[in-house]
Amino acid sequence: RVPFDWAKTQFNLGGVELAYFTLTADPAHLDRAAAYAQAARAVFVEKAATHYITMADAQLAQIAAKRP
Repeated sequence: RVPFDWAKTQFNLGGVELAYFTLTADPAHLDRAAAYAQAARAVFVEKAATHYITMADAQLAQIAAKRP
C-alpha cells in the first residue's frame, strides 16, 4: 500500500546487511545488501525520487567496492 515507505525500509535493510558484512566478511551479506538496495532503487526511480536514487546508488557503490 505504501511502496515508498517499503523502499525506504529496503534501503535501510541494505545498510544493515552491509554492516553485518563489515563484521563477518560473509559475502552472503553483500548479496542481500545488493538485493535490498536494488529493490529500493527501483521504487525510487518509479517515484522519481532523485535524492533517494542518489542514496541508493551510493549504497550500491559501497557494496561493489567491498566485493573482491
